[in-house]
Amino acid sequence: MKKILLILTTTLLLTACANTNDQDEKVDDKEVTKEEQKRTTKVQISKDYYRHLLPFEPTDTRGLTSSNMVSSYNAEHFEKGLLTISQKNFNPNDYLYSEGEVLNKDIIEGYLNHKYTKSEIKEMSDSEKEEKRAFANLGLNPSHKGEDDPEKIAENSPTYLAHILEQDFYIETDAKNNKLSGMTLGLAMNSVHYYQKEKNGPILSKNLDEDKVIKEGQKMAQEILNRIRVNDQVNDIPITFAIYVQSTDTSLSPGEFVKYAHVSKKSKKIGKWENVDQQFVTVPTNEAAKLDKNINENYKRFNQDLKDFFPNYTTSIGLLEVKDGKAEELKIDIPMDYYGQSEVVALTQFVGDLLNKYFSSVPNIELIISDNQKPKATIIKEAGEEEPFIHIFE
Repeated sequence: MKKILLILTTTLLLTACANTNDQDEKVDDKEVTKEEQKRTTKVQISKDYYRHLLPFEPTDTRGLTSSNMVSSYNAEHFEKGLLTISQKNFNPNDYLYSEGEVLNKDIIEGYLNHKYTKSEIKEMSDSEKEEKRAFANLGLNPSHKGEDDPEKIAENSPTYLAHILEQDFYIETDAKNNKLSGMTLGLAMNSVHYYQKEKNGPILSKNLDEDKVIKEGQKMAQEILNRIRVNDQVNDIPITFAIYVQSTDTSLSPGEFVKYAHVSKKSKKIGKWENVDQQFVTVPTNEAAKLDKNINENYKRFNQDLKDFFPNYTTSIGLLEVKDGKAEELKIDIPMDYYGQSEVVALTQFVGDLLNKYFSSVPNIELIISDNQKPKATIIKEAGEEEPFIHIFE
């Protein structure tokens, strides 16, 4: 089936969760009722998508990804890319998907804090400790060690970890008993530390060394594993960790996953980290030319042909995904001034011809023609399909 309109704390807290689970297990000696059993959707869009467990139960972490990431580009590709990495160990044909249920909002926000020193905690009032979640002191970002100068903090103890995203997986037999079968945790790391010297002052930035960022992410992943293994829900399931490095807040391209590691059942140690060879670049740009000169040049010709035939057309940019050194997907957004349905039809047909002419080597293409961000037409070409799917909005 085509992907039609897919466009469109803590140790303390976790231990408490574990104790709650122990009590639940005593109640669960009785047979699980039909009402308590999880169900699953029967339709699977394609082999690349998981079937979801029902009823759909949004967690209190909903919205954290978009609010914690530096841009919508990063938020979208972090979540989508993490599902791709999950598929390396949790096959969509064998596993069902559910939103993360182990790390709640309080735990994640606690993990994102900076570690406090004993003297810092001692100087806090009880209300301040509660507000800053200093009682559990779960922060994974480095301690400021009492420093309050924003420039020195940026230099010595920047914010590396921006967000944690959990994805849960069940095999059908475990789902019937509400037993988690596997988990993936994505760590979104910053490539830039943003700060202000004074309140309401200009936003300043310091670039972070990528090797250091990755090493910090690996250490944090091991610490998270140490903490969550005390929870009965996850003490004996396989867990995948993945590290994503965000792009800047002004970049038109998202960041990228750089490492992932799979932890076997009951293991408390992360072993070998694997490299992720996946990049996203804006086309046409010099950066894109280094990855695929042919596609970059063809994109320039694509834009020029559109300018020659449609006077209302300005220009467009694309987002190229490269995996293992090969073009995997190209997303194109074409802005236009809407003058009538006939013009939309003509432009869509012309664009369809140009896609075949210039981008036949790209397996997957997703193109949107829009007016003031309102979609007018879409063209989707999937790997293995001879003809693209074309839809014009009425």
